Amino acid sequence: MRCLKALRIVIPVVYLLLLPALGRAQVANASLRGTVFDQSSAIVPKASMRLKSLGEGAVLTVTTGSDGGYVLPNLIPGIYELRVSAPGFREYVQSGIKLGIDETAHLDVKLELGTAAQTVEVSASASPLNA
Repeated sequence: MRCLKALRIVIPVVYLLLLPALGRAQVANASLRGTVFDQSSAIVPKASMRLKSLGEGAVLTVTTGSDGGYVLPNLIPGIYELRVSAPGFREYVQSGIKLGIDETAHLDVKLELGTAAQTVEVSASASPLNA
């Protein structure tokens, strides 16, 4: 009898302790990675990037590394807009970037010479490549 009473207490406690681990195992986030180049295919280090979720409104800002590369992990699947800028280059804008569950998309960005007041917009039909 005592054994059954103990099990009635132990089993729910163990379940509650394991519940957070089970929830993490079901996370299905997306990620976006790539490199920022200029028109001559040279890397552009320290470019400013702004990724906005068009569904959620959340904004993530990062700076590319010294190799021009970037990784944006743990993104909620959905549709995004990416803005990239660097001194001496036109701002790059791409809307309609679709990221799916457990997807790692690859999107390289090519900046054009110009002033910050000029913008290069890429249509939604240009989707990222899956890595």
